[in-house]
Amino acid sequence: MLKKTNKTIALSFMCILVSGLLFHSCKKDDNSDKVELLSWGPSPSLRGGELKFIGHNLNKVTSIILPENIDISSFNTFTSELITLTVPEETVDGYVLLRTTDGDIYPKTMLVISEPITIDTIVPASVRPGDTVSIQGDYLNLVSEIIFTDEKTVTDFESHSKTEIEVAVPLDAQTGVVTLSNGDTIPILVESDMELQIIMPLATSITPNPVKPGTNLTITGTDLDLTSGIEFSVAKKVTSFESITATQIVVQVPVTAVAGPINLIPASGVLVAGPEDLTMIDPVITDISPDPAKTGQDITVTGTDLDLVTSVVFGGGSEGTIVNSSTTELTVTVPEDALEDVVTFITAAGVSVVSDAAISLVQPAITDISPIDLLTKEAITITGTDLDVVAVVRFTGGAEAEVSGATETEIIVTVPPGSLSGTITLVTTNGSEVVSSQSLTITPALAPIITDMPSEAKPGQMITIKGQNLNVFTEVIFPVDVYATMFGLKNDTIMEVYIPMEVKQGTGTIIFITDEGEIVESPEITIVGVDPVVDPSLLIFDFDTKNPGWGDGIIENDPLLSLDGSDYLRVDLVGDGWRAFASQNAAGGTMPGNTVGTNVSSYLLKFEINILEPISAGRIRLRFQSDTEGDFWYNYQPWVESGPYQTPNWVTVTIPLTDFHDADGDGTAIMYDMSTFTAEWGINWDGGPTDLNLCIDNYRFELIE
Repeated sequence: MLKKTNKTIALSFMCILVSGLLFHSCKKDDNSDKVELLSWGPSPSLRGGELKFIGHNLNKVTSIILPENIDISSFNTFTSELITLTVPEETVDGYVLLRTTDGDIYPKTMLVISEPITIDTIVPASVRPGDTVSIQGDYLNLVSEIIFTDEKTVTDFESHSKTEIEVAVPLDAQTGVVTLSNGDTIPILVESDMELQIIMPLATSITPNPVKPGTNLTITGTDLDLTSGIEFSVAKKVTSFESITATQIVVQVPVTAVAGPINLIPASGVLVAGPEDLTMIDPVITDISPDPAKTGQDITVTGTDLDLVTSVVFGGGSEGTIVNSSTTELTVTVPEDALEDVVTFITAAGVSVVSDAAISLVQPAITDISPIDLLTKEAITITGTDLDVVAVVRFTGGAEAEVSGATETEIIVTVPPGSLSGTITLVTTNGSEVVSSQSLTITPALAPIITDMPSEAKPGQMITIKGQNLNVFTEVIFPVDVYATMFGLKNDTIMEVYIPMEVKQGTGTIIFITDEGEIVESPEITIVGVDPVVDPSLLIFDFDTKNPGWGDGIIENDPLLSLDGSDYLRVDLVGDGWRAFASQNAAGGTMPGNTVGTNVSSYLLKFEINILEPISAGRIRLRFQSDTEGDFWYNYQPWVESGPYQTPNWVTVTIPLTDFHDADGDGTAIMYDMSTFTAEWGINWDGGPTDLNLCIDNYRFELIE
């Protein structure tokens, strides 16, 4: 005998009645203190099933009377909103009564008891998909749907009576319980108490194993004709077979399959594991020749199952070209950009087989270069071995000539303009380089020669350069990468050029480039000059009208030293320890700190300095002190990085105000409000010993534009 169970699908409890199957609703009472029954059901209901009552203040219900006179006071659920109870077996059709502390409630709708659908047997208990099973029981005439496991619903029966239903098992049915339904909106569901066993395909052996991708695999077993697909690793599904019977399947293994489990797939989609994991045959490499190989030429690879190889990858990730392929031999063209490394052979399944050792690559060798003394635009002949792998010849100075028409033993290239005397470098197609042991002496074809030019000049000044072939210059570049844009007279022997204002001050050279890329470097020239005072109102010390209050510096005006004919501060002493050059405070003067205010990051500190003798130790300390924020300093000491330091003339020093840091704290704070810095400001010295001989002028703030 099979177990009967009742399952109901709950809908929203609303005060409606649909086809006599939904919960019965009752009129709502507006008095919230009284017991209100809003709905109840289901009706019809099954004996042993659950009956629900929904409303307000239902906790005042003392008992519920079911027909005939079945008094129930013990409930499954008992709250103010919900009461549930199990319908006793002796319950019959009739009216329901709710007894409450506020009085009795008589729902108007009758409770109807449904005759139970029962399942006695299902035969056979084990069945193949598509075969017929017989379900025997009672009231089966009320059944309109049979639901197999995984919601496989059948409504078309082969025979149907009160005591028996014959139905074909769906092809995609799965093992599990069988559920009968009366098909109502809130259906009565009856579930079997045992599972119907659905016969599945079963594989008992696979052969051959290992198997070669792309060849046939034979699977033996039972009920194999129920198989609709076979799954190989990784998720490679095959749905067409060479042949299939109940006891044997012959299937071609995908070339993309890898070693791993094999599964049979019936119509239900439930995977049935094979008897063992499948092992794949991979290619085996026994030899690669020639070694060393040559880029752009073929190698021969021998081994077994090499026809599985679909790509060959060389060092550097470049892929070779498979020219011929068989089970025992591959012919592969080495890519021109291949690097020395192991070679990787990859199958359609993505399996990689790596050579035991790195393959060597042939390098070119130079035996002679001729001629070695020549002009640009003239040709050189390079002789040697394996020169056909050379792509570029690079000359000293960086100029390059692309190689074409090379043979294994000879390269002929033209020396490009801009080439300098020195060795040459052969660059192969894969980027490797071979440097010659011989050096070339190269003279520009039109060699401009500089015979005379000034050794010192200022930005904006026009200088005159004398020499030969100067008319071939097309670009003039001052330090650092500043191109001249203004010229005066220019011919074969004279070039007049204006020094750009943005040129870097100091000692350097001028680069001249011809129309053919030839490069000529001038003798050294020193660029001198200073930045103009942009805003005189931001001067702190000009040593004319704005002077420091105290210090060891002396205000003087030597026409040979003066920056612009005005006064400057002169320091000529031994720097050994602490010395103040120029200092001031609010008691003796004012500083334009109010203009800067809190916009410290928008301003620079600038001054001009002329260091007459080299300084090698110590530091110039620039100071701003606030009564409220603390003491802030910047150390000017370029000799720390350059060694003994002397300026070629007056130069401008530029310091962002944000580079000043506190000495009272941890050295990380910066100045905030310059209007508060009235305690002391100025220029000081600390350290040494060293001889100090220098001039300073125009100590000032400047707005960053």
